[in-house]
Amino acid sequence: MEIFDFLEMIEPAKEILRLIFVKMRHKVEIEKFDLKVKMGAGNASTTGVVYGAAWGFYSSLYAFLSHCFYIKKQSFEIVPDFYNKKLDFEIETIIKVRLLHVIRAILKSSLIYLKYSRRKNNHK
Repeated sequence: MEIFDFLEMIEPAKEILRLIFVKMRHKVEIEKFDLKVKMGAGNASTTGVVYGAAWGFYSSLYAFLSHCFYIKKQSFEIVPDFYNKKLDFEIETIIKVRLLHVIRAILKSSLIYLKYSRRKNNHK
């Protein structure tokens, strides 16, 4: 099996997953999102630059997550180590999803996909 055959085979699954995500987007609640990062680049100047970039990355991540999901409580902490090279992550999350919303999203997405795939096949 070639890679193109495989990609063509999983294309319907990608579309269904995208539809499920769209349907579930505002139904997921993040009760708690704690992210702690301990990082160092070996010297103070490089660590300072990386520290600023980490805050920028976190701001973008939080903006994306809060656009897609309801975040109840969040905290973010960066601890710079100006003398050592290190990168440690600690992520603690609690995600709340109702099973009924998941089932409904799967069913609706599957029906939408089947409906459009039939129309597409009829026009060929």
